[in-house]
Amino acid sequence: MRKATLHRPTMNLQEPVIISQSKDEEADTSAWKLIVLALLGVTSGILSSSYTVQFFKTADTHFLLMALLYASIFVIVGVLESFFIKSASILWLLASLEGLSFLSFFVAPSGFISSSIFIGGSILFLFLIMHAILSGRRALLNSLNIHFFEVMKPVVTRVITALLIFVSVFSYVYYVEQNKMTDSIGKVFVNDLLNSVQPIMSFQIPGASFNQMLPDFIKVVATNALTDSNISLQDTTSNQAVKVNFSRLPPAQRTDLINQASQNIEQSLQKDFGTLDMSQNVYETFFTVIKNFVSKFSDTTKITVIISFIILVFFILKGISFVWLWIVEAVSFLIFKLLLATGFAKISTETCSREFVILP
Repeated sequence: MRKATLHRPTMNLQEPVIISQSKDEEADTSAWKLIVLALLGVTSGILSSSYTVQFFKTADTHFLLMALLYASIFVIVGVLESFFIKSASILWLLASLEGLSFLSFFVAPSGFISSSIFIGGSILFLFLIMHAILSGRRALLNSLNIHFFEVMKPVVTRVITALLIFVSVFSYVYYVEQNKMTDSIGKVFVNDLLNSVQPIMSFQIPGASFNQMLPDFIKVVATNALTDSNISLQDTTSNQAVKVNFSRLPPAQRTDLINQASQNIEQSLQKDFGTLDMSQNVYETFFTVIKNFVSKFSDTTKITVIISFIILVFFILKGISFVWLWIVEAVSFLIFKLLLATGFAKISTETCSREFVILP
């Protein structure tokens, strides 16, 4: 008599096989479209770096605007690649090439071989660029439906942050290590800074302009300070002090008071900032004051101050870059929709079956 044996079912611990049902394969099938994206990314990176370096050399805002334009294209291409490229290795390769293309024009003026800070900043920049673009791909893979802004947001934010960090590092290397900050560049930066606050100053002090010669500027400030104010004068008949509105005084007396107030302001400025050249305009005076102030620092203190200033500039740029971020996000969305409408890309769907475990 044969002995009965009990066959226990064996558990299959292998990974479940997902059966995909889609008429389109989720893979990179169009080589020429990948090449177009790669060329756009590399070209925009090269042009953006070229114009950025020219801005650092000349402080010409035209170069800054062109650098921002091509940097925006650089960011938008990164967003599109996160959506369109399926292979992680291809995406990693393109992100590396585009990051290197952006670094291209920064190498020579930064003294690449001798600057460890530039090398470290470049490596950090490449890592952040690759991490930013791949983060968009991960967000897309983790979504059942395509939510454009959820995928685009980390890419745009991180790429712009990487650009700002690298530009801040380069500004230190170029202006401090390479000592390329000339008086002409410094004056342009100071002029741009003062021009940005000119509307506010004109509202607070009507008639004042940074183009004015220093004595004329001081006179306008003194006039505005005295206008509509009450002046204390000695009454010759009663021998008592009386208050008279400035606008009601005779012209000659008003002129004397303005000249006296101007002289007091000038003496106060000379006391605080040293001897001032009264033949300069306000732009030149402001630059001279800053230059003399910085020249009193020791070399160590200068570097500390400049590094602190660069960090401050980074956070200021980071704070106001939300306007740039909004523009890039809006344009990215429009281009994405345009590419879908023209057939450059299309959205496809798939259904899949998978194994799962429950507690009955």
